[in-house]
Amino acid sequence: MQRLVWLLILVAGPFVGSVTGQSRPDLSGTWTRPDSSLTIRQDAATLTVSQGTEVKIYNLDGSDSRFGKGDTQYTARARWVGSALVVATTTVSPIGTWEDLEVYSLDYGPKLTVVSVGTQTRRPMMFTETRTFEKR
Repeated sequence: MQRLVWLLILVAGPFVGSVTGQSRPDLSGTWTRPDSSLTIRQDAATLTVSQGTEVKIYNLDGSDSRFGKGDTQYTARARWVGSALVVATTTVSPIGTWEDLEVYSLDYGPKLTVVSVGTQTRRPMMFTETRTFEKR
């Protein structure tokens, strides 16, 4: 877990900025890139991310969000770090348990960057992916 926290700091650092004076951006909209799109709805209490048939609803008050698909259960906790939203998700499935992190941030102009860091505690497996979307 400590390795995951340090990796998040390294990955999120350029996207987070200074905590003082940062407002929480509205990430709402339909965001596209050549191979995919996602739709985000945000209100004061929740952030809903839809991609294809998958819908994830995150509580923005720091409390756990729970959702599942078949035998797989997810527990996610979202929190603001400066003007970026960091979502830590624990997945429990028949093949194991692991944690993933996603950092959502608005970049210059109408661009949304999503940095994903995935790990599996059962196997020494890790990945990092950065996706940039443009507002449609």
